[in-house]
Amino acid sequence: MSMRSLLLVVLMLAGSAGLASASWEGVFNFQQRLAQQGNAEAQFRLGDMYEQGLGVAQDEAQARHWYEKASEQGHPEANARLLKLEARLLEGPQGTQEQARREEEARERARQEAAAREQAQREAEARERAQREAQAQEQARREAEAREQARREAEARERAQREAQAREQARREAEAREQVRREAEAREQARAAAAATEAQSDAASSLPVPNQEQSTWSLDDPEPGQVAEAAGDRQERGFSTDPCASPAARFTSTCRDRR
Repeated sequence: MSMRSLLLVVLMLAGSAGLASASWEGVFNFQQRLAQQGNAEAQFRLGDMYEQGLGVAQDEAQARHWYEKASEQGHPEANARLLKLEARLLEGPQGTQEQARREEEARERARQEAAAREQAQREAEARERAQREAQAQEQARREAEAREQARREAEARERAQREAQAREQARREAEAREQVRREAEAREQARAAAAATEAQSDAASSLPVPNQEQSTWSLDDPEPGQVAEAAGDRQERGFSTDPCASPAARFTSTCRDRR
């Protein structure tokens, strides 16, 4: 025996219509509290009471709502009762309106789903666009870093080249200065050698020349070293007379050149 039958028997035994109505309202309130707490059996019983108008005004929309709740939780009878209720609604005078309402609901769901898909597509495109922009920015940053690195390396190479050229120029200038110094020293040495040679020639030209009749030195004549020393002294002091005017001028090469 179902709960409904049991309740009817109890109410019939009570023998009072007012008492039956009050009892059905109490049962409805009790089932409603359990249904709102998620009890599948109570949800099914509440849908039945709405469908039959027991303890509450008959409301087939609420009946379908609670049948659907119970069916979602796997109640074994809720789905069958739901199908019967929908079939009766479609066959009745309100079937056309119910069908139109359902179609409108279906269209609304379709619109919402299409809007959701459109929104999802836009969000995906926005994410993809942001990703591409981020990649482009990263690529631009890397290219800028590469250009900066290349510029620094080029500057370093140019600086190193200038420094090498400066060192080479300094080396060449140092070599040129050294060459000039050596040439100056060589010229100075040459002038000194020429002066020494000229001094020796002048000293030799100042030596006394013996007469043709006298071919030997006397004991009173000065020694050759003393004569050279005296000639050197005269060279430092300067000649008082022209050496080439002396009788010994014919033995001096410079005097012969003058003649």
